[in-house]
Amino acid sequence: RPDFPPALKPHEEFVVANRDCVPMQPGTESTKGPTNSNKHWTSFILTENASDAIGILNNSASYNKMSVEYKYELMPNRSWRCQVYLQDHCLAEGFGTKKTSKHAAAEEALKILQKMQSNIATIKVTQVQKVGCSSRGSGRKKDLKDLVVYENSSNPVCTLNDTAQFNKMTVEYVFERMTGMRWKCKVLLEDEFIAEAVGVKKSVKHEAAEEAVKILKKTQPTVVNNLKKGTVEDVISRNEIRGRSAEEAFKQKIKEDNIGNQILRKMGWTGGGLGKDGEGIREPISVKEQFKREGLGLDVERVNKIAKRDIEEIIRNYARSDSHIDLTFSTELNMDERKQIHQIAQKYGLKSKSHGQGHNRYLVVSRKRRKEDLLDQLKQEGQVGHYELIMPQAN
Repeated sequence: RPDFPPALKPHEEFVVANRDCVPMQPGTESTKGPTNSNKHWTSFILTENASDAIGILNNSASYNKMSVEYKYELMPNRSWRCQVYLQDHCLAEGFGTKKTSKHAAAEEALKILQKMQSNIATIKVTQVQKVGCSSRGSGRKKDLKDLVVYENSSNPVCTLNDTAQFNKMTVEYVFERMTGMRWKCKVLLEDEFIAEAVGVKKSVKHEAAEEAVKILKKTQPTVVNNLKKGTVEDVISRNEIRGRSAEEAFKQKIKEDNIGNQILRKMGWTGGGLGKDGEGIREPISVKEQFKREGLGLDVERVNKIAKRDIEEIIRNYARSDSHIDLTFSTELNMDERKQIHQIAQKYGLKSKSHGQGHNRYLVVSRKRRKEDLLDQLKQEGQVGHYELIMPQAN
């Protein structure tokens, strides 16, 4: 009944012992490890390494070796009041259910502590993302004066990552949480600071990378991969691949010494189409690749299919040649055909990469070039295939 007090609970349910084995009063929660009772609550240092106020307060308490206690009191209107005590000092309070009152009190306490930023140091959470090969194991740190910016995309983060891999260096993105939702992102190449930006975490990495690319281009040469500037003549179309199948079929045309040809002639066939009036087929049924459980010669909706052997012939001839121009396959190819090209390119020790989205997706097969070889050739010729060399904008 509402006029009755709540049922009493066993005393041990209220008692929570801390690491010092000090029993607590009923209706109290505590977060403390080995504590120092001589510290004043105003020297409390925030460590913003949690997503909510309760986590930040509890982690900060462990860092400072101070005590944070949450004391509850049931109000006459059946709601709860939660008070936050920092080093036995009542810092803030919140109201609601037993759960929500704790969150409300912790958020209010965090606001009070953040207002004291001028007097309280704040330990920033740091996150590091690393891309590329480290040179630390070799015992010799790479010099940034030899760095070449490799621009294969309009996205600055991709440009930095590709640059690190192209130069066999490491690029690091170091995130530091500022006040509220703001973060600082620093870009380091081979542990050397390049640029930084401050903003929301979702976009701050992109902004820092964009600034870093601008700075590097002022002093370092840039190799640009102009794949999208390739002319139509540079693209291997579906018809060009299928044309090889037609040539191969003509070469393999059944001759007069073929046993089938001889049998037909004994039956009265003199050439041309089959049948009494020559209205039948003129060429024998060609053997095509079998898909799923389709029968021999079935070519329904596969007239435009290209053969794997023709793709392999193109890639094999390229691998054996001295050509420095990349193979660019048309956007006409489907996903399965691009997959075959990737596999064949790997078989012959070549690189392959798809670019673009949806119907505009195309594939490029290229040689594995050393940075030094490509640079020497670009310095002599200015442009090699899709690659172009742009010298620094400033000394």
